[in-house]
Amino acid sequence: MSTATRASFDSRIQEYLSKLKPSTKAVSEAALIQFREFYGSQGSIIDFYRRVYEDSKLHPLDQKRVDTNTIAAFVAWLTPKYQNKTVRTYVGVLQSLGQYLRIPFSARFTGMPPALVATKKHSWELDEVAKFVESFDSPLYQSLATAYFQSGCDISTLGCLHYSDIQAEFEAGIVPLLLDMARYKTKVPYLTFLGEWATNYLRIWLESRSSVNPDDRLWPVTKQAIDAYFHSRALSYAGIASFEFRNPYSPHTLRAGCNTHLRNHKADPIYTAFWMGHDVPEQEKVYVSKTHEGWRKTYVLMAEAWVTPPEFRRKELKDIAKAWAKTNGLFE
Repeated sequence: MSTATRASFDSRIQEYLSKLKPSTKAVSEAALIQFREFYGSQGSIIDFYRRVYEDSKLHPLDQKRVDTNTIAAFVAWLTPKYQNKTVRTYVGVLQSLGQYLRIPFSARFTGMPPALVATKKHSWELDEVAKFVESFDSPLYQSLATAYFQSGCDISTLGCLHYSDIQAEFEAGIVPLLLDMARYKTKVPYLTFLGEWATNYLRIWLESRSSVNPDDRLWPVTKQAIDAYFHSRALSYAGIASFEFRNPYSPHTLRAGCNTHLRNHKADPIYTAFWMGHDVPEQEKVYVSKTHEGWRKTYVLMAEAWVTPPEFRRKELKDIAKAWAKTNGLFE
């Protein structure tokens, strides 16, 4: 934007813009230019806020709803020219400026377009999960991806775990590998497992580190770094330059894929909820009371085969899959 254009803003608006980060400032200036063009015949941008303030001081039944009516007209004016996200952003700039001027207003009842911030989650077939993981160039993220899919854990939960939490079973070669979250989720009884597939990737990851101490985090990486890596690899995997909305291959979709595959294979929904760390209804608490070994056997019978790509299933899991397919008249 030219210096002349910036200078044409009221000094109070320039003061507001000076407080913003460069990227936010650029968007805000663009929004205010559009509003000024829309509102021009009625006065300045500051005139709009003055009228909103004066109207707000009237008895509610005497108010003209200057804010609602003006923003509704602005939304209608913007909509043919811009995507929904941009329209909502530009109205948000006007609200932000209003907050700064201490003249806040609501955008409710203005016909704001819906926020299209999500997209359909990717439907994870088992063989595709394996291909996606194998496309990664990092043992750390291969380990995390398989852990999300086989355990049903979210990013923050896996981020809590330390080597000491798995050390005894891991070094003894026990699979599925127990992830006991009792010390991290004290208000919700919670444990789950890494199947043999994810445990093997975990071993590769840990062996790639120079040393691992009991107090070391299993996956010492931030949520922001995880999301950024998955986004980058997803674009490469999908063979596109960008996603229209959110990443359909995000860690959360792998967790959701775990839930879907267990549900599709008729795993007990209470058990599935327990493994995923959801709050189990009080009346079901006794139902999920098992020893660690009892849970391990249940995970093998009800879950592990369905979150393990067929080529990585050990004989026990192949037998479970064959028996399930025969019982349900399907072919695994």
